[in-house]
Amino acid sequence: RGNEARQRSWYLDARQAGQLVTSAPYLSFNLNVPMITFSAPVNGSARGVVGLDLKLDSYSRSAPTMRIGGSGYLVIFDSQNTLIAHPNYGTMFDRSSADPVAPRLPSTYDLRGTLEGEVIAGWDKSSPYWRKLSWKGREYFARIETIALSPAVTGNVLLVAPEDQFAKEIRALNRQARLLALIACLFFLPAAWIFGTPMSKTPLYLIASKL
Repeated sequence: RGNEARQRSWYLDARQAGQLVTSAPYLSFNLNVPMITFSAPVNGSARGVVGLDLKLDSYSRSAPTMRIGGSGYLVIFDSQNTLIAHPNYGTMFDRSSADPVAPRLPSTYDLRGTLEGEVIAGWDKSSPYWRKLSWKGREYFARIETIALSPAVTGNVLLVAPEDQFAKEIRALNRQARLLALIACLFFLPAAWIFGTPMSKTPLYLIASKL
């Protein structure tokens, strides 16, 4: 809706929900990169919304949580089957954005012929969903759990790991999830107030309106 931040969906959704919300994945018009936006309402002498943009290709390339333990890895996709995180997200985005039919974000459609694609194809939409399967001469366990990213957006988190590593990596994943949740609660809003600068300089910003 133009450059007026208070008319953008990330602002309006956070104000309406009254809590932290996560956008669906989208292609940034200005940067031409895949992104999601986290936004949370701020109330007090100044009322507004604090938001954080996350580049999905950069996140998947750099985030250590995409790889779990020795050979396990995570895949995250939303209810529309759009990928949010994958160890090879950047490569898939390069291909999907050059799709001759229509440029698009990577989706589970792009995982055909892969181990994770096989798991997702057989998923019955239950949560948590467990599956054991053989792939290229090795036994694997897979687990999918659906989580609420915001009132209107759900994410499906898939963990795939060799059978002999799965239990250890589930424990590691649970520890990482608890740690990340704690960090988010402790630092999301304080960091926004400390480091927030105009949108042209950084993706972390605060738009406040005196009401």
